[in-house]
Amino acid sequence: MIEVLKQKAFRPMNVFDQVMILFAGTRGYLDKVPRAQVSAWEEQFLIYMHEQHKDVVAALNKSKKLTDEIQTGLIAAIKGFASQFKPA
Repeated sequence: MIEVLKQKAFRPMNVFDQVMILFAGTRGYLDKVPRAQVSAWEEQFLIYMHEQHKDVVAALNKSKKLTDEIQTGLIAAIKGFASQFKPA
């Protein structure tokens, strides 16, 4: 979780992007990702979410809450992404 909380200098992360990453981390979806690969995972995951799951991102931005529907969409997206993640 420490790696998840790190941000690059002068590149603040959108709060809703942070929510999606923290959701994945606190639910154990990053447990098998090596510490050195967490940053790559985050970058690829956010690209994946913004390109392939725009509906989930838009719903989170609109509601500003992690509703049951958004959580279900995030879980499905995270599971889908897990099989595509390519460590840098």
